[in-house]
Amino acid sequence: MGVWADNSQTILQAVDRLPELPWSVRIIVDHNGADTGFASLRGRIDSASKEAFDSVVSTHRIVGMMQWWGFPLPEYSYAGERYEVTPATPLANPWDRPELQACEAWCYCAREPERFLPGDRPRFFISHSDFVDAEGIWRTVHGSGKPELAPKRWDVICMFSGHWYDEIQKNWCLAKACTEALADRGMSVLLLSRSGIPDAPRHPNVEVRPRLSWGDCMRSIARSRLTLVASHLDPSPRVITESLALDVPVLVHSQLFGGWKYVVDETGACFEGEHDVGEIAMKLLSSELHPRPWLRRRYGRDRTARRFAGFLRSLGGADHLEYALPTGLFK
Repeated sequence: MGVWADNSQTILQAVDRLPELPWSVRIIVDHNGADTGFASLRGRIDSASKEAFDSVVSTHRIVGMMQWWGFPLPEYSYAGERYEVTPATPLANPWDRPELQACEAWCYCAREPERFLPGDRPRFFISHSDFVDAEGIWRTVHGSGKPELAPKRWDVICMFSGHWYDEIQKNWCLAKACTEALADRGMSVLLLSRSGIPDAPRHPNVEVRPRLSWGDCMRSIARSRLTLVASHLDPSPRVITESLALDVPVLVHSQLFGGWKYVVDETGACFEGEHDVGEIAMKLLSSELHPRPWLRRRYGRDRTARRFAGFLRSLGGADHLEYALPTGLFK
């Protein structure tokens, strides 16, 4: 069954007993949910997070992870001023910040990590979305045993979370233009978490729904033929690996910050903008792809947790550490 399937309840119960921490800081646990002595930093440290972060640093070794926008750049933080996108004035030394100095290594997803990470720290090519629970997602939608797959209802699904930062991080302007382009070609499109948005497309081929539960989101993906990801500033787009886990191909913006590594001939394709998204989508819809088998051969919770543990051992982690999970996957 695998470590996660066998130990998931033990791990989750152990995680629930951990002290409450800011979103940006998470403990890394082993196969039993025990503290490994490592913690991950996945976002800025502001004044409200500083005390908790300093406490974790005093007892743990810190590994940075690209999970929030362009973090660790271009945000400027650690109880100081915050820039949401790029600072108007270049910082003299963007790495001279306590939370970044505390990171002895970095997990990255960018095509050019040297643009975003300090050059004097070890790097590991891994994303939060690599830890996808492919089997759990499949069971949530289809149950166990031999499933009877639900019939497809939509040609394309495009998902948002309903948060204000969707407008930038998930590139709403492009998503809207692409949705309209696909609908104009006769494709049925489901837009999630966009109801009530003043500029939501009004097209007979576009269905707009409010925010759904995670399980209902997964069921909606499973009933779609293709997932559209128009995001740009998104380092760990879990919707891509969740779609692949459900055997649904992806159509991904070519300039996506992270997640580009999941797009190959077996899983989908990239597009440049609304001018080519329709043609590429039509080609994918008429192709025989195998996204779920591809994903299971390369990623997934157990496979990635073992790779991550190997990275921590290379940093001097315990020799017996063979499985490591950042608890940011759960809370």
